[in-house]
Amino acid sequence: AEDRLRQSEEKYRTLFDTMAQGVVYQDAEGRITSANHAAECILGMTLEQMQGRSPTDLRWRGLREDGLELPQKALPTTIALRSGRPVHSVTVGVFHPGDGKYHWLLVDAVPQFRPEESRPYQVYTTFSDITERKLAEDRSKLQAQILDAQLDPVYVHDFDGNFVYVNQAACASHGYTREEI
Repeated sequence: AEDRLRQSEEKYRTLFDTMAQGVVYQDAEGRITSANHAAECILGMTLEQMQGRSPTDLRWRGLREDGLELPQKALPTTIALRSGRPVHSVTVGVFHPGDGKYHWLLVDAVPQFRPEESRPYQVYTTFSDITERKLAEDRSKLQAQILDAQLDPVYVHDFDGNFVYVNQAACASHGYTREEI
């Protein structure tokens, strides 16, 4: 039994240490107690630099998707600790001290309970860096805004000749909606 326990511990420790997704554990007050190597890379801080910090620490400079400051009560960890329910797929901007830029993370927060207790004693978050995807989406939205501002019809099609985008001027000139075109 002892050998199986050791093997199990080793197996899960290896997963924790080598997975690409960041994992951070926080106590009931939101202070960071543990993090894996991926979290250190994604957040740009060592575990020693993160330990004891809470998500409300001003150095995090959390952002909502619209670029406004993310209030403490809207943090996935705060919601999970307060509600006792998991929070999934929240996009959060976090300042990365290594490169001085914001990185966009897709975050899940899961509260954990001790037997017979109704209040979580800790929460763990898992997150992936989606910065490149978010920047590509933002560029695409900006391009669409620029094309929609054009007075002349603009048509974008794929290699098979299927329309993938038309601007408002094209819709108006034909009397169809984007979906219809």
